[in-house]
Amino acid sequence: MNTLWKPLVYIVEKYTATNKIHTMESICKLQQELFPLLSKYHFKKVTDIPYGRYLIHQDDRNLFNIQIDVFSFNYTGKIHCHNTWGILHVFNGFLFVEDWNKTKEGSFFSRGGLILKDGSSQSFCPPISDWHKVSTGESLHQTISMHIYGNNFNLNKGIYLDDEFQEIEGYRSEFKDIETINKIIQCY
Repeated sequence: MNTLWKPLVYIVEKYTATNKIHTMESICKLQQELFPLLSKYHFKKVTDIPYGRYLIHQDDRNLFNIQIDVFSFNYTGKIHCHNTWGILHVFNGFLFVEDWNKTKEGSFFSRGGLILKDGSSQSFCPPISDWHKVSTGESLHQTISMHIYGNNFNLNKGIYLDDEFQEIEGYRSEFKDIETINKIIQCY
């Protein structure tokens, strides 16, 4: 692992070692602890970065993982969930997050949304619904974000909704070489 990411991994490792039960309050506290460090990461290049997922760290005990997502322009994802806690931080561009709820009967409805811009974060934790959809809109800036996912997150498969709002399991895209990101980011 590049030494650039070690302080970030250390903070999340410390959190997972001392928190076996995750609550929205504990995840928000972790988000607040990470914020000063995350604000020190800067990309030297923020255009024409190959879009995809870049794995920074996967915990050996599957307690958490950290990845960078580089979005294509005008990206719109499917409604999906992670079934664990998580923190999302935007380094560059904008990310529109639409939140969805699942009723007891199994139907879905939109419960709102937010816009995350450079330097902003969002956290989530069950039992609060983490069904959501992300898009980059028609921004002129390539969106680059960091995603920290909690215990038992499946790096290879995810749960999505199809066009009829039926849950389906699908494969996630393969990770790209993290060295692409390591060459264009600095921490100061």
